[in-house]
Formats: sequence, C-alpha cells, structure tokens
Amino acid sequence: MKQKLLSTFLFIFLITITTYSQVANQPNDLMVCDNFGANDGIAIFDLTFVEQEVFGAQNPSDFTITYHISQTNAEANVNAISNPMSYMNDSNPTTIFVRLTENSSGNYDTTAFTLIVSLLPIINQPSLFVVCDENNDGTEIIDFTQMIPEILNGQNPDDFLVQFFLNGIIISDPSNFLITPNTTTFDVAVTALSG
Repeated sequence: MKQKLLSTFLFIFLITITTYSQVANQPNDLMVCDNFGANDGIAIFDLTFVEQEVFGAQNPSDFTITYHISQTNAEANVNAISNPMSYMNDSNPTTIFVRLTENSSGNYDTTAFTLIVSLLPIINQPSLFVVCDENNDGTEIIDFTQMIPEILNGQNPDDFLVQFFLNGIIISDPSNFLITPNTTTFDVAVTALSG
C-alpha cells in the first residue's frame, strides 16, 4: 500500500512540473491608410512588423512564427499565409492569428491581432468665401470653421482633423483669423482620425 501511494504521488508530481516555455505575446493591431485610392478598406500589410512584440524577451532564433486567417488553421498549423511581408486583406477589419512554435520541442502558443484600414476622407472644394471689409481698415476677422460642414459633405466632423494653412503655415486659430485684402488662397488638410 505504501509503495502504491508513493508511485501515485510521483506520477502526479511529474505531471504538475511539465511546463511550456513559449509564449505568444499579444501584439498591437496594425493600421494603415487605404492605399489603392478606391477607399474600399483593402490594403497591403507587412505582418512581420508585429514579430518583435510576439517574441517579447524570447530568443527569435528558438522559434518559428506563422500567420493564419483562422484560429483553427493556427492550431493545426495548416494554410499559413504564404507571403506575410505583403498580405492583402479581403475585409476590414481582419483578424490575423499568429502561431509561435518552439523549434526544439514543437510546442506552440497562439495569439491574434487585427488589421485595420483607415479610409481616406472624401472632401469637397468649398465654395468661394467672400468677406467684406466692414470698417474700411483693410482687414477682417473670418471663421474658417464655418466651411468644415461643406468640406466634409455630411461626414462626421468628429472622425476628422481639419486644418487650414496659409503659405504652408498652419492657421492656429481658424475660428478667429485676421485677413488682409491680399490674402486670397488658403489650403485645407483633412486627416481621418480612426479606421
């Protein structure tokens, strides 16, 4: 009875000390601007950009990383993305599953991250903005922010940063800008804030 109890204890002890050394750390999502001009949410990504995050403090030469379009494929280690340095997503957003395999043991861990394509803003040329010199001093204060609804044409202004420029220099307060008779052309930059 004593020997049976001792062998049961040893068996349990051996099971509990089995550990796996690989950890697939959670990488940040990848975001790019729509780069084909169609504003369709499709872009080319370099998936290997996240490798250092996945490795963390682990030695990259001890592991192999593969990228997959499903958790099932990552777990089974099948249908890896053949060219992870030039991957074109087919939907926006897209989840990519990463398999980190320890070369010596074959043990693995998985993690995932999201590909996000930030759509380009669709902007309109604003109408001619005419200002009259109300007090005949050759200057007038204008509010460029009144043009934002026309420039964005119904797009949510909270999704964009709209900046106004004169001679390449940003206008720091577009709601209170002093113009002179010779000030005629301004530039507008619209930046999407998120995907």
